[in-house]
Amino acid sequence: MARQKGYGRLFLRGRVWYMRWRYCGRECTRSTGILNDSPESRTKAETVLDDALEVLRLRDKAARLEVIRNMIRSNEEELKDRLAGIRRDATLDSLERMFKDSAYRIDCSKEQLEVYCRYIKVLVERMGGALKISDVDARLAGMFAKEVSDGRSANTYNKYLNGLSIVWRAIQPSVGITMNPWDSIPRRKLDTNVRRALTQKEIDSVFAVAKGEVRRLFAIGLYTGLRLGDAVRFSWEDIKDGAIFIKTGKTGAKVAIPIHPKLAEAIGERGVQTGPVVPHLRQSYLTGGSSLISQRFRRLFTKCGIATSVKSGSGVARPNCGFHSLRHTFVSRCAEAGIPQSIIQALVGHSSARMTERYTHLSDAAFLEAFTSRV
Repeated sequence: MARQKGYGRLFLRGRVWYMRWRYCGRECTRSTGILNDSPESRTKAETVLDDALEVLRLRDKAARLEVIRNMIRSNEEELKDRLAGIRRDATLDSLERMFKDSAYRIDCSKEQLEVYCRYIKVLVERMGGALKISDVDARLAGMFAKEVSDGRSANTYNKYLNGLSIVWRAIQPSVGITMNPWDSIPRRKLDTNVRRALTQKEIDSVFAVAKGEVRRLFAIGLYTGLRLGDAVRFSWEDIKDGAIFIKTGKTGAKVAIPIHPKLAEAIGERGVQTGPVVPHLRQSYLTGGSSLISQRFRRLFTKCGIATSVKSGSGVARPNCGFHSLRHTFVSRCAEAGIPQSIIQALVGHSSARMTERYTHLSDAAFLEAFTSRV
Protein backbone atom coordinates (compact mmCIF):
# COMPACT_ATOMS: atom_id res chain seq x y z
CA MET A 1 0.00 0.00 0.00
CA ALA A 2 1.55 3.31 -1.05
CA ARG A 3 0.53 6.88 -1.50
CA GLN A 4 2.21 9.53 -3.66
CA LYS A 5 2.93 12.87 -1.94
CA GLY A 6 4.76 15.62 -3.78
CA TYR A 7 8.23 14.39 -4.71
CA GLY A 8 7.90 11.31 -2.50
CA ARG A 9 5.51 8.62 -1.42
CA LEU A 10 4.39 6.76 1.69
CA PHE A 11 4.31 3.02 2.15
CA LEU A 12 3.83 0.55 4.97
CA ARG A 13 6.55 -1.68 6.24
CA GLY A 14 4.91 -3.88 8.81
CA ARG A 15 2.91 -1.51 11.02
CA VAL A 16 5.11 1.52 10.40
CA TRP A 17 4.66 4.22 7.76
CA TYR A 18 7.83 4.81 5.71
CA MET A 19 8.58 7.58 3.21
CA ARG A 20 10.64 7.35 0.01
CA TRP A 21 11.78 10.00 -2.42
CA ARG A 22 14.31 10.47 -5.22
CA TYR A 23 16.74 13.36 -5.33
CA CYS A 24 19.66 13.92 -7.73
CA GLY A 25 19.25 10.40 -9.06
CA ARG A 26 19.42 8.78 -5.63
CA GLU A 27 16.55 7.10 -3.82
CA CYS A 28 16.14 7.84 -0.11
CA THR A 29 14.03 5.89 2.36
CA ARG A 30 13.26 6.90 5.92
CA SER A 31 10.85 5.87 8.66
CA THR A 32 8.25 8.47 9.64
CA GLY A 33 8.08 7.03 13.15
CA ILE A 34 4.27 6.81 12.81
CA LEU A 35 2.48 3.53 13.57
CA ASN A 36 -0.52 2.55 11.43
CA ASP A 37 -2.69 2.13 14.51
CA SER A 38 -5.48 4.62 13.78
CA PRO A 39 -7.31 6.27 10.86
CA GLU A 40 -5.36 9.45 11.56
CA SER A 41 -1.95 7.78 11.30
CA ARG A 42 -1.70 8.32 7.52
CA THR A 43 -2.38 12.06 7.91
CA LYS A 44 0.33 12.28 10.56
CA ALA A 45 2.77 10.43 8.31
CA GLU A 46 1.94 12.80 5.41
CA THR A 47 2.83 15.75 7.65
CA VAL A 48 6.21 14.18 8.42
CA LEU A 49 6.79 13.59 4.69
CA ASP A 50 5.82 17.19 3.88
CA ASP A 51 8.36 18.51 6.41
CA ALA A 52 11.09 16.24 5.07
CA LEU A 53 10.52 17.27 1.43
CA GLU A 54 9.96 20.97 2.03
CA VAL A 55 13.51 21.87 1.08
CA LEU A 56 13.27 19.91 -2.20
CA ARG A 57 10.34 22.04 -3.38
CA LEU A 58 12.44 25.19 -3.33
CA ARG A 59 13.58 25.99 -6.86
CA ASP A 60 16.09 28.63 -5.83
CA LYS A 61 19.40 26.97 -4.93
CA ALA A 62 20.43 29.70 -2.47
CA ALA A 63 17.10 29.43 -0.60
CA ARG A 64 17.44 25.66 -0.49
CA LEU A 65 20.94 25.92 0.99
CA GLU A 66 19.71 28.42 3.58
CA VAL A 67 16.94 26.05 4.68
CA ILE A 68 19.48 23.23 5.00
CA ARG A 69 21.80 25.45 7.03
CA ASN A 70 18.92 26.38 9.35
CA MET A 71 18.00 22.74 9.80
CA ILE A 72 21.61 21.86 10.66
CA ARG A 73 21.84 24.85 13.03
CA SER A 74 18.57 23.89 14.70
CA ASN A 75 19.73 20.30 15.18
CA GLU A 76 23.06 21.48 16.59
CA GLU A 77 21.30 23.81 19.05
CA GLU A 78 18.92 21.05 20.10
CA LEU A 79 21.84 18.69 20.69
CA LYS A 80 23.71 21.37 22.62
CA ASP A 81 20.63 22.01 24.77
CA ARG A 82 20.29 18.32 25.56
CA LEU A 83 23.96 18.03 26.51
CA ALA A 84 23.69 21.13 28.74
CA GLY A 85 20.45 19.94 30.33
CA ILE A 86 18.57 23.01 29.06
CA ARG A 87 14.77 22.77 29.21
CA ARG A 88 13.37 25.46 26.93
CA ASP A 89 9.85 24.05 27.23
CA ALA A 90 9.83 24.07 31.05
CA THR A 91 6.60 25.49 32.52
CA LEU A 92 5.82 27.39 35.70
CA ASP A 93 4.60 24.14 37.26
CA SER A 94 8.24 22.99 37.38
CA LEU A 95 9.67 26.34 38.53
CA GLU A 96 9.77 25.58 42.25
CA ARG A 97 11.56 22.25 41.78
CA MET A 98 14.01 23.75 39.29
CA PHE A 99 14.79 26.58 41.71
CA LYS A 100 15.38 24.23 44.63
CA ASP A 101 17.60 21.95 42.52
CA SER A 102 19.55 24.73 40.81
CA ALA A 103 23.31 24.88 41.39
CA TYR A 104 23.03 28.66 40.93
CA ARG A 105 20.58 29.16 43.81
CA ILE A 106 21.80 31.50 46.53
CA ASP A 107 22.69 30.01 49.90
CA CYS A 108 19.93 30.82 52.36
CA SER A 109 18.15 29.40 55.37
CA LYS A 110 15.36 26.86 55.06
CA GLU A 111 12.86 29.50 56.15
CA GLN A 112 14.05 31.99 53.51
CA LEU A 113 13.87 29.27 50.86
CA GLU A 114 10.23 28.72 51.81
CA VAL A 115 9.61 32.46 51.38
CA TYR A 116 10.96 32.30 47.81
CA CYS A 117 8.78 29.24 47.14
CA ARG A 118 5.76 31.14 48.45
CA TYR A 119 6.42 33.88 45.87
CA ILE A 120 6.59 31.18 43.19
CA LYS A 121 3.27 29.69 44.32
CA VAL A 122 1.57 33.09 44.06
CA LEU A 123 3.05 33.55 40.58
CA VAL A 124 1.77 30.13 39.44
CA GLU A 125 -1.70 30.87 40.85
CA ARG A 126 -1.91 34.16 38.96
CA MET A 127 -0.33 33.11 35.63
CA GLY A 128 -1.17 29.40 35.40
CA GLY A 129 1.19 26.47 35.68
CA ALA A 130 1.08 25.60 31.96
CA LEU A 131 2.77 28.86 30.92
CA LYS A 132 6.34 28.40 29.67
CA ILE A 133 8.97 30.03 31.88
CA SER A 134 10.63 31.46 28.77
CA ASP A 135 7.34 33.19 27.86
CA VAL A 136 7.35 35.30 31.03
CA ASP A 137 8.52 38.61 29.60
CA ALA A 138 8.59 42.16 30.96
CA ARG A 139 4.94 42.70 29.98
CA LEU A 140 3.64 39.67 31.88
CA ALA A 141 5.92 40.41 34.82
CA GLY A 142 4.55 43.96 34.92
CA MET A 143 0.95 42.69 34.92
CA PHE A 144 1.76 40.37 37.84
CA ALA A 145 3.49 43.20 39.71
CA LYS A 146 0.42 45.39 39.29
CA GLU A 147 -1.80 42.65 40.75
CA VAL A 148 0.37 41.96 43.82
CA SER A 149 0.75 45.67 44.57
CA ASP A 150 -2.89 45.89 45.69
CA GLY A 151 -3.18 45.82 49.46
CA ARG A 152 0.56 45.28 50.00
CA SER A 153 3.11 47.67 51.44
CA ALA A 154 5.99 48.99 49.35
CA ASN A 155 8.34 46.78 51.35
CA THR A 156 6.34 43.59 50.66
CA TYR A 157 5.87 44.55 47.00
CA ASN A 158 9.62 45.02 46.57
CA LYS A 159 10.28 41.71 48.33
CA TYR A 160 8.10 39.91 45.77
CA LEU A 161 9.98 41.45 42.84
CA ASN A 162 13.42 40.96 44.38
CA GLY A 163 12.57 37.39 45.37
CA LEU A 164 11.35 36.43 41.90
CA SER A 165 14.41 38.11 40.39
CA ILE A 166 16.58 35.83 42.55
CA VAL A 167 14.54 32.81 41.42
CA TRP A 168 14.99 33.74 37.75
CA ARG A 169 18.75 34.21 38.11
CA ALA A 170 18.96 30.69 39.55
CA ILE A 171 17.00 28.97 36.76
CA GLN A 172 18.13 31.03 33.75
CA PRO A 173 20.96 28.63 32.77
CA SER A 174 18.58 25.64 32.97
CA VAL A 175 15.94 27.24 30.74
CA GLY A 176 18.35 28.90 28.32
CA ILE A 177 17.06 32.46 28.79
CA THR A 178 19.15 35.60 29.19
CA MET A 179 16.57 38.23 30.13
CA ASN A 180 15.38 38.62 33.72
CA PRO A 181 11.93 40.28 33.42
CA TRP A 182 11.77 41.21 37.12
CA ASP A 183 14.82 43.47 36.96
CA SER A 184 13.13 45.92 34.60
CA ILE A 185 10.22 46.73 36.94
CA PRO A 186 10.76 49.86 39.08
CA ARG A 187 10.64 49.22 42.82
CA ARG A 188 8.34 51.31 44.97
CA LYS A 189 9.71 53.92 47.30
CA LEU A 190 10.03 52.47 50.77
CA ASP A 191 8.42 53.92 53.83
CA THR A 192 11.26 55.82 55.51
CA ASN A 193 9.37 56.19 58.75
CA VAL A 194 11.68 54.41 61.23
CA ARG A 195 10.13 52.09 63.81
CA ARG A 196 10.43 53.45 67.32
CA ALA A 197 11.61 51.74 70.48
CA LEU A 198 9.17 50.79 73.24
CA THR A 199 9.17 52.45 76.63
CA GLN A 200 9.43 50.45 79.84
CA LYS A 201 5.81 51.22 80.63
CA GLU A 202 4.73 49.84 77.25
CA ILE A 203 6.87 46.72 77.74
CA ASP A 204 5.29 46.09 81.15
CA SER A 205 1.78 46.49 79.72
CA VAL A 206 2.48 43.91 76.98
CA PHE A 207 3.90 41.38 79.44
CA ALA A 208 0.77 41.85 81.56
CA VAL A 209 -1.52 40.94 78.64
CA ALA A 210 0.44 38.55 76.38
CA LYS A 211 0.07 34.81 76.95
CA GLY A 212 1.63 31.57 75.74
CA GLU A 213 3.80 31.59 72.64
CA VAL A 214 3.02 35.24 71.89
CA ARG A 215 4.52 36.18 75.26
CA ARG A 216 7.54 34.00 74.55
CA LEU A 217 8.07 35.50 71.10
CA PHE A 218 7.73 39.02 72.50
CA ALA A 219 10.46 38.23 75.06
CA ILE A 220 12.70 36.70 72.37
CA GLY A 221 12.43 39.80 70.19
CA LEU A 222 12.90 42.16 73.14
CA TYR A 223 15.94 40.49 74.72
CA THR A 224 17.74 39.25 71.57
CA GLY A 225 16.93 41.84 68.90
CA LEU A 226 16.30 39.03 66.40
CA ARG A 227 14.21 39.76 63.33
CA LEU A 228 10.80 38.08 63.21
CA GLY A 229 11.89 35.31 60.83
CA ASP A 230 14.89 34.44 63.03
CA ALA A 231 12.89 34.75 66.25
CA VAL A 232 10.21 32.25 65.17
CA ARG A 233 12.78 29.66 64.06
CA PHE A 234 14.84 30.06 67.25
CA SER A 235 15.09 26.55 68.72
CA TRP A 236 16.23 24.99 71.97
CA GLU A 237 19.23 23.55 70.13
CA ASP A 238 20.47 27.11 69.44
CA ILE A 239 21.15 27.56 73.16
CA LYS A 240 24.63 26.64 74.36
CA ASP A 241 26.70 27.75 77.36
CA GLY A 242 24.25 30.48 78.35
CA ALA A 243 24.04 32.10 74.90
CA ILE A 244 22.06 31.86 71.67
CA PHE A 245 24.02 30.95 68.56
CA ILE A 246 22.09 31.49 65.34
CA LYS A 247 22.68 32.30 61.67
CA THR A 248 20.44 35.13 60.55
CA GLY A 249 18.19 34.44 57.59
CA LYS A 250 18.45 37.87 55.95
CA THR A 251 22.22 38.39 55.78
CA GLY A 252 23.58 35.00 56.81
CA ALA A 253 25.51 36.63 59.67
CA LYS A 254 26.33 34.35 62.60
CA VAL A 255 25.45 35.98 65.91
CA ALA A 256 25.96 34.98 69.53
CA ILE A 257 23.62 36.62 72.04
CA PRO A 258 23.91 36.11 75.82
CA ILE A 259 20.61 34.98 77.34
CA HIS A 260 19.12 37.71 79.50
CA PRO A 261 17.74 36.44 82.85
CA LYS A 262 14.29 37.79 81.97
CA LEU A 263 14.36 35.95 78.65
CA ALA A 264 15.26 32.72 80.45
CA GLU A 265 12.35 33.33 82.81
CA ALA A 266 9.92 34.00 79.93
CA ILE A 267 10.77 30.91 77.85
CA GLY A 268 11.42 28.56 80.76
CA GLU A 269 14.05 25.92 81.29
CA ARG A 270 15.17 23.88 78.31
CA GLY A 271 15.38 20.55 80.11
CA VAL A 272 14.72 17.83 77.54
CA GLN A 273 12.89 20.15 75.18
CA THR A 274 13.88 20.17 71.52
CA GLY A 275 12.73 21.94 68.38
CA PRO A 276 11.37 25.49 68.01
CA VAL A 277 10.71 27.52 71.15
CA VAL A 278 7.46 28.80 69.57
CA PRO A 279 6.44 25.86 67.31
CA HIS A 280 2.88 27.00 66.51
CA LEU A 281 3.92 30.54 65.59
CA ARG A 282 6.79 29.13 63.52
CA GLN A 283 4.34 27.00 61.55
CA SER A 284 2.06 30.00 61.09
CA TYR A 285 5.05 31.96 59.77
CA LEU A 286 5.99 29.23 57.30
CA THR A 287 2.40 28.89 56.10
CA GLY A 288 1.27 32.49 55.87
CA GLY A 289 4.45 34.56 56.08
CA SER A 290 5.30 37.40 58.41
CA SER A 291 2.12 39.41 57.86
CA LEU A 292 -0.12 37.20 60.02
CA ILE A 293 2.20 37.38 63.03
CA SER A 294 2.90 41.10 62.50
CA GLN A 295 -0.84 41.81 62.48
CA ARG A 296 -1.24 39.78 65.65
CA PHE A 297 1.36 41.88 67.43
CA ARG A 298 -0.15 45.13 66.19
CA ARG A 299 -3.49 44.03 67.64
CA LEU A 300 -1.74 43.14 70.89
CA PHE A 301 -0.06 46.54 71.07
CA THR A 302 -3.34 48.32 70.34
CA LYS A 303 -5.02 46.33 73.12
CA CYS A 304 -2.28 47.58 75.48
CA GLY A 305 -2.91 51.18 74.44
CA ILE A 306 0.24 51.43 72.30
CA ALA A 307 -0.16 53.45 69.09
CA THR A 308 1.12 51.42 66.16
CA SER A 309 0.99 54.13 63.50
CA VAL A 310 1.60 57.83 63.11
CA LYS A 311 0.23 60.31 60.57
CA SER A 312 2.69 61.74 58.10
CA GLY A 313 2.69 65.29 56.83
CA SER A 314 0.28 64.29 54.06
CA GLY A 315 -2.13 62.85 56.61
CA VAL A 316 -1.45 59.20 55.65
CA ALA A 317 -1.12 56.81 58.58
CA ARG A 318 2.23 55.04 58.55
CA PRO A 319 3.19 52.12 60.83
CA ASN A 320 5.83 53.02 63.40
CA CYS A 321 5.45 50.33 66.05
CA GLY A 322 5.33 46.56 65.54
CA PHE A 323 7.38 43.46 66.19
CA HIS A 324 10.42 45.04 64.52
CA SER A 325 10.27 47.76 67.18
CA LEU A 326 11.62 45.14 69.59
CA ARG A 327 14.86 45.07 67.59
CA HIS A 328 15.08 48.86 67.90
CA THR A 329 14.38 48.55 71.62
CA PHE A 330 17.13 45.95 72.07
CA VAL A 331 19.73 48.09 70.28
CA SER A 332 18.67 51.21 72.23
CA ARG A 333 18.80 49.37 75.59
CA CYS A 334 22.28 48.07 74.80
CA ALA A 335 23.45 51.59 73.91
CA GLU A 336 21.95 53.02 77.10
CA ALA A 337 23.78 50.34 79.08
CA GLY A 338 27.09 51.59 77.68
CA ILE A 339 27.80 48.58 75.44
CA PRO A 340 30.24 49.65 72.66
CA GLN A 341 28.64 50.11 69.26
CA SER A 342 30.93 47.51 67.65
CA ILE A 343 29.63 44.86 70.07
CA ILE A 344 26.00 45.89 69.49
CA GLN A 345 26.63 45.63 65.75
CA ALA A 346 27.95 42.08 66.22
CA LEU A 347 25.03 41.11 68.50
CA VAL A 348 22.36 42.04 65.96
CA GLY A 349 24.33 41.15 62.83
CA HIS A 350 24.29 44.59 61.21
CA SER A 351 26.58 44.94 58.21
CA SER A 352 27.59 48.50 59.11
CA ALA A 353 27.89 50.80 62.09
CA ARG A 354 25.64 53.29 60.32
CA MET A 355 22.78 50.79 60.36
CA THR A 356 23.26 50.25 64.10
CA GLU A 357 23.07 54.03 64.60
CA ARG A 358 19.68 54.08 62.85
CA TYR A 359 18.38 51.54 65.36
CA THR A 360 19.58 53.47 68.40
CA HIS A 361 16.90 55.57 70.14
CA LEU A 362 18.20 56.81 73.47
CA SER A 363 15.64 57.74 76.09
CA ASP A 364 15.50 61.18 77.68
CA ALA A 365 16.94 59.72 80.88
CA ALA A 366 19.91 58.26 78.97
CA PHE A 367 20.54 61.60 77.23
CA LEU A 368 20.40 63.42 80.57
CA GLU A 369 22.78 60.93 82.23
CA ALA A 370 25.26 61.17 79.35
CA PHE A 371 25.10 64.97 79.41
CA THR A 372 25.55 65.38 83.17
CA SER A 373 28.36 62.82 83.41
CA ARG A 374 30.43 64.23 80.55
CA VAL A 375 29.76 67.98 80.51
